[in-house]
Amino acid sequence: MKKILILVGTISASFAMAQVGVNTPNPQTTLDVTAKNATGTTTNVDGFLAPRVTRQRAQNMTGVPTSTMIYINNVSTGTQTGTTINVDAVGYYYFNGTIWVKLDNPSNKSSSVNIYNSNGTLESNRTVAQDNNTLAFTSTATTGTNHFSVDGNTFSVNAANHRIGLGTTNPQNKLDLGTDAGPTVTDAAGKKLAVYNNAGGTSFYGLGVSPARLQFHASSAATDAPGAVLASNGNFGIGTTDPTNRLDVRSTSSGAVKIVDGTQGASKVLTSDANGVATWQNVPATTNTNIYNSNGTLESNRTVAQANNTLAFTSTATTGTNHFSVDGNTFSVNAANHRIGLGTTNPQNKLDLGTDVGLAATDAAAKKLAVYNNAGGTSFYGLGVSPTRLQFHASSAATDAPGAVLLTNGNFGIGTPDPTNRLDVRSTTSGAVKIVDGTQGANKVLTSDANGVATWQNAPASASTNIYNSNGTLTGNRVVTQNANTLAFVGSAVNSFSVDGTTLSVDGANDRVGLGTSSPQTKLHVVSANTPNSYRYNLIDAPATTGNGVILALRNTSPIASGNMSLLGFTNSGTTSGGANWAIGSSRTANSEDFYFGNSTGGALIERVRIKGDTGNVGIGTNAPTTKLHVNSSSPAVRIVDGTQGAGKVLTSDANGNASWVTNNTSNPVVMSSMGPGVTLNASIAGTQGTNTGTTITLPANSKYVVICYMLVGTKNQVPSNGYGWIQSTFTESPSSNTHSSDIQGSYFISGAIIPNQNTFSMITGSIIINNTTSSPKTYYYRVRIANSTNLGAGNEIVNFGGTAWGENNLYAVPIN
Repeated sequence: MKKILILVGTISASFAMAQVGVNTPNPQTTLDVTAKNATGTTTNVDGFLAPRVTRQRAQNMTGVPTSTMIYINNVSTGTQTGTTINVDAVGYYYFNGTIWVKLDNPSNKSSSVNIYNSNGTLESNRTVAQDNNTLAFTSTATTGTNHFSVDGNTFSVNAANHRIGLGTTNPQNKLDLGTDAGPTVTDAAGKKLAVYNNAGGTSFYGLGVSPARLQFHASSAATDAPGAVLASNGNFGIGTTDPTNRLDVRSTSSGAVKIVDGTQGASKVLTSDANGVATWQNVPATTNTNIYNSNGTLESNRTVAQANNTLAFTSTATTGTNHFSVDGNTFSVNAANHRIGLGTTNPQNKLDLGTDVGLAATDAAAKKLAVYNNAGGTSFYGLGVSPTRLQFHASSAATDAPGAVLLTNGNFGIGTPDPTNRLDVRSTTSGAVKIVDGTQGANKVLTSDANGVATWQNAPASASTNIYNSNGTLTGNRVVTQNANTLAFVGSAVNSFSVDGTTLSVDGANDRVGLGTSSPQTKLHVVSANTPNSYRYNLIDAPATTGNGVILALRNTSPIASGNMSLLGFTNSGTTSGGANWAIGSSRTANSEDFYFGNSTGGALIERVRIKGDTGNVGIGTNAPTTKLHVNSSSPAVRIVDGTQGAGKVLTSDANGNASWVTNNTSNPVVMSSMGPGVTLNASIAGTQGTNTGTTITLPANSKYVVICYMLVGTKNQVPSNGYGWIQSTFTESPSSNTHSSDIQGSYFISGAIIPNQNTFSMITGSIIINNTTSSPKTYYYRVRIANSTNLGAGNEIVNFGGTAWGENNLYAVPIN
């Protein structure tokens, strides 16, 4: 106590002298406190202790002189208002006459201008170095919409509803980018949310908005259309900005859709389960085995009813020989070289009947090409092959020898399989050879001129009768041994040379040959006899040797086949109507040897069908088909009648590409509901069976619709903050039924929650798919129930649900396929 009194007395005396020194005899200021140990390592404490008070104490001081200094040692008491508005932490403060100011104020101003107490203007750029500290802006506002903003609506925070706005001061959602949108999908203003964009704005990645469209962009220029869009009707388009279906994918190349989920694999098909979940599955052997993806075995006889349609097998193979076959080598097509093999898988000519030959001329296996044969095989007309022989048959039994043969040495035999001369004619009766050329006559002999041209001449009286001077009758078999000499019949008459009148006729005047006619009209003119159909076939047999060439070839020698295209013609009315009425042939172009069908109607050939040799494309009405099937015609170009056809139907394929006509449901109109009076539900009763609202919707026959519902949920009283309610609605097929309609596909509820602690209104929205498979329009009844609830408030009710009481209520149906 003595020391304190002495110190007080000393200080009082010093004040009388105007300056006070502590630990110094020479104070330099009004109060000069000098450390006892300014240097060194002593542990004694030097310093000055300011009065230590709490924030509450400082806040309650009155009449505080300006420049009073204190140390706040506790900020858990008092509030950061009034004189302590700046007191937010433990530390030294001084009083500036109005408020307590923190001594570490960076501005060194007596009163700091900051956003906590006044508006201000930045004097220069500012940086907040947070280090490991957090920086938070908090608001407890319950009204208003713009509680924190940058440049008005450039960035705006609605703290009351926890929303952020960019381009708006009144955000309606958690993140709201404002109401501006591009007028079209290519407008730069429509590009709203950039995940990435380069400095020039030519590589935009993000979301955009245009009327009724949410856009998706990936590296778009400022005016580029989006790569994908979501339309307001729920349709999603990839590669198109106007999707016409729920998912509309468009591409200029095949393979537009790719699904990889672990089930994918070559030749699999996309298959759904009962819930519509799709995965890749192997084609079931019993339901999808076909020649396009696997081998198989016919379970029973099959018939392809072509009607007026064509059936084509095309191949673009460039290697191999057996591109289409029946039973291995029974029938084989070499598509690379345009050859057909019968009895061989490696045809060497346009038509190759294989390497099998008869062991002898009487062997049944020697009969190769039948122009006609009866069911018993006893009346064979055609060509055959045995060693070194090409055989000609007319009504031969299975083991009969041919009527004529051509040997490899050039000898031709009629009536013998072993001709020993160039022409060897043998007969068991006289008159084996008959030549009728106008010179014939009784007892004439066949006589040649200097050029070897033979005519019937009267036999010189001194000479023997022969064909050169008179007609005659063979008295025995005759053989002309030509050796290395030629035998030629030269004539200039219409029927210069003939066998049995019309059996074989040569028109030397016009260089024509007739079979069955003595007046051939073309280079080769074959006339079938007026006999039963079984005798009206022509037969060409291939020789029974290996390496056979073309059996019958038609050749157009024109280099480009221009104006001379018909190789094979068919007619029923002769040449007076302009030649062949129908013709087939080939036409050579710069890159392709094409096959065509055409006809004439008394004039030039009109081409009807062309098959391109280089691509296999088939053209109908065009000679330059650009696809596998190219039809060029006036409407309608194609008609498909398979039992599924009907007015207004569209052609649709299944997963295997099988096409059929189906009803085009999208042609049905949008259907509006008939709104009823609505119902009032006791909010305290949950889990009831439901109540009919009186609202109905009637869907057309044989139609599928998505029914879209918007219903206001109005409660009599506001639901408490700890309350909860869940409303479910659906459609039944009668007003009294409590079971949802079996026509509903997928989920059968349109549901929503009652929002607590807000107001007396909530909203439920959703959709249901209904498929009316009946042949008549069908009415569906809208029904509602409270599925679950907790503390909705005593006596509370859901009023006028599902009726006309609320203008927001809307129920309509949109057709889908």
